[in-house]
Amino acid sequence: MGYKQIPDETENIIEKQPESFRWNLMAIAAAIRARRTLLAAMALNMAGTKYDYKTDKELLEASLIFMEVFMSKFYDHFSSKVSKSQLEWASTEAGKQFHDLILKFTGIDMKEVLK
Repeated sequence: MGYKQIPDETENIIEKQPESFRWNLMAIAAAIRARRTLLAAMALNMAGTKYDYKTDKELLEASLIFMEVFMSKFYDHFSSKVSKSQLEWASTEAGKQFHDLILKFTGIDMKEVLK
């Protein structure tokens, strides 16, 4: 089961942008795709059906959205309490633990999905 894919031109747009701007565009594109998938999944769940996620990229896209919000809240909470080097260490550690959590409970290595 799945949904008809709407043509997605975001990949072409991203490739044409300067390197420093690409991360924001990729996060926005991932958010749009994940939101579209999430809304479809919610509708199916209400109908008593489970959506069949066909690729691990969908988990990656949802994770990017989560990490964007998480790191913003993380920074707000810690930035005035710890030094910059401690903040860098803690944010790296949070990313590693998030990676390990996904790997442990889904068997999906997000580093491999990114390749």
